Amino acid sequence: MYEKYGPDPSQHPLGDTEIWEHCVSGRKNGRVYGVGSSYSVNVMLGTPYECDSSSYDYALSQKKINKLESMLEWEVKKREEIRANLDSEVKLREEMESRLLGKMNDLLKQFTR
Repeated sequence: MYEKYGPDPSQHPLGDTEIWEHCVSGRKNGRVYGVGSSYSVNVMLGTPYECDSSSYDYALSQKKINKLESMLEWEVKKREEIRANLDSEVKLREEMESRLLGKMNDLLKQFTR
């Protein structure tokens, strides 16, 4: 599958007859070992065969990994946004405290004269 369709398992089709024949050592007496009358139905439904099962499992695992990586990237981005918002809130609070202390000092000066 890797050689024929490349490294991305999501691009590997299920039920590739050439690969199936290769996995079972080709045709014998005009037949392919392990392919019964349900072969065409399974190909159409996309169900895996024994020789494809590890590729199929790998593809499923890879899809799950890709989904988890996407979710993780989203979470990291959201945390960065939250951190940036928190930093700006802290800065605003410090500015407000500074102005408030300045006004309090001005008031104290007026009353202590």
